[in-house]
Amino acid sequence: MMNPVERAEFEKLAVSYYRNRDCVSVEEFYKDMKRIGYVRRLSARYAATTDKERRAKQRIQILNHLVVLANVFGIPGSIELVCRKKRKMVFRVIKPFWLYLKYLPDNIPQDHPMFGVVPYPAIRESLEKL
Repeated sequence: MMNPVERAEFEKLAVSYYRNRDCVSVEEFYKDMKRIGYVRRLSARYAATTDKERRAKQRIQILNHLVVLANVFGIPGSIELVCRKKRKMVFRVIKPFWLYLKYLPDNIPQDHPMFGVVPYPAIRESLEKL
């Protein structure tokens, strides 16, 4: 949970990246911002479950949310916003999606939050089958 100052800084950063031309209200902006939390929660659930059917559904949901986030915040912005909370478990789930979508370079710089994160191999294998 963010304190009010952190929340204000996060929203300011999100506004600076926001590129949704179809947005006509502040509510739409906040709806798009909620996707960041959805991705984090879905990733945590994915890591916690072993049910193959549930994981397959979660992979599709995560992929869809990451594509929408990249569309409205741009690729660098969406990555920065999702990475604001440093949770390695979530990073292990999200990294193979970003690699699949070509949102991350093959050689990740050492100062990047994804540097050194070992992605779930099962996710990468399942995405390669798409």
